Amino acid sequence: MLPSKLRPALASLSTVALLACPAAGTPEAGTKKADVEAHEAKAGDAKKTQAKTETADDTDAKEPAAAKLDAKKTQAKRAEAKKKFAAADEAKVRADRAKLLSLLNEGRKLVKGGELDAGIAKYGEVLAINPHYGPALGELGWAEFKKGNYSDAHAHTLRALPRATDNDRRGMLHYNLGRIAEAQDQTEVAVAAYELSLSLRPNDIVASRLDDLTHAVDAAGEHYVHPAVEAYENKHAPEVQAKPEAFHALAEGVSSLEEACKIADADSACMGEDPCALVATPGADQSWGLMTMGSVGFLSCWHPIVETDAGWTVFATALISQWGTEVDQDVDALSARVVANETGSYLWIDFSDHVYERDWSWGELEEDEDIPGSDMTDTEGVILCKRDTAVTCTMITTKYAYANSDDTVRERYEAKLRLRGDVIVVEDVVTEGDVDFAYNEEWNSVTLIPAGEYPFVEIAAPVHL
Repeated sequence: MLPSKLRPALASLSTVALLACPAAGTPEAGTKKADVEAHEAKAGDAKKTQAKTETADDTDAKEPAAAKLDAKKTQAKRAEAKKKFAAADEAKVRADRAKLLSLLNEGRKLVKGGELDAGIAKYGEVLAINPHYGPALGELGWAEFKKGNYSDAHAHTLRALPRATDNDRRGMLHYNLGRIAEAQDQTEVAVAAYELSLSLRPNDIVASRLDDLTHAVDAAGEHYVHPAVEAYENKHAPEVQAKPEAFHALAEGVSSLEEACKIADADSACMGEDPCALVATPGADQSWGLMTMGSVGFLSCWHPIVETDAGWTVFATALISQWGTEVDQDVDALSARVVANETGSYLWIDFSDHVYERDWSWGELEEDEDIPGSDMTDTEGVILCKRDTAVTCTMITTKYAYANSDDTVRERYEAKLRLRGDVIVVEDVVTEGDVDFAYNEEWNSVTLIPAGEYPFVEIAAPVHL
């Protein structure tokens, strides 16, 4: 993800030929801005023509019997991507690695010297080679925080989290998210980030900031100590519990898809170089689905979006595609349907995606370092939105496989998902390898949760940032 501030820097990268992204690489990527405009004219007809709505018994709702993802097409697309990714020339990979390290060090030097704009531009060049490179994402987020670009800093720091392979770095990045939130007077968000940071990486500075934010003295002069601070002081960190989370609502009551596109563009991981398009809608019902937007050739994003009588509600990025010489991440298939029962109507979007990459991780990229094999992640899941007095959305993974380049599975997770009234039931969970329920990978569309029952109203409460 690169912010709008980096567009001039990226415009100079015309020599990076491998960053070109054909329109066929994303579902319905050929849909242009005219689709959005046409939607405005047809809005009345679309509401009259409702999609085939399924009913679900509140006691024991059956899995919707609507169209499923096309498994053959998904496997064919993944096989083609794996073949292409594995065929990379070794000399080119080594050259890209050397360039990546050089640009990273230049960026660090510039930021350390106070040249934030120049440093941010260098980090942007790093991400044009490998959009997943953890150090560049994390350091870019911090540089943007120092410059006051809080929206970009928040998005890049979130993208760095899945690349952090140990709790120290995760704790550092959550601390950075706390600082970003605190700078925007989002006290509750900052407190939550500092809590999580302390649980992952005990640290005096984090404990002090959390204590300062939550400091209170009652009438008797007793000082309130935040539980996370107390746990830290007792050298005991609270465990992080995995559960589904709500998508952040960027805006509500938006008058048109065109306006929603502008709002998403201002906050999205992707810049709206390509027109926004409405995809993953349930049949003829064009009043909810995903809004997709592309950028400068190697990023595309999907935002859940739902229309009510009050207007459109647009959410933060749910799915992402990105391509670089070291990364192939794409959405392979989407299928949408409506499920309804006495608790309300739900938009149920099945998706599948993949991430194939060479993970240089946080290494120093020494000259004699062996070129690592590819990490292959295949995922399937469900984006679930409810249209009620408030619009809410969440996402849950149903299949996850993490393998080496030789297709040897290292981690696997499978679960069945169904609705019982307004309760999401996750059952028949099967795992293999070291599956970590306590850590959900944002930006990789992975939310691994234990079997259980999750009231929709609790896990998908609207969050506004």
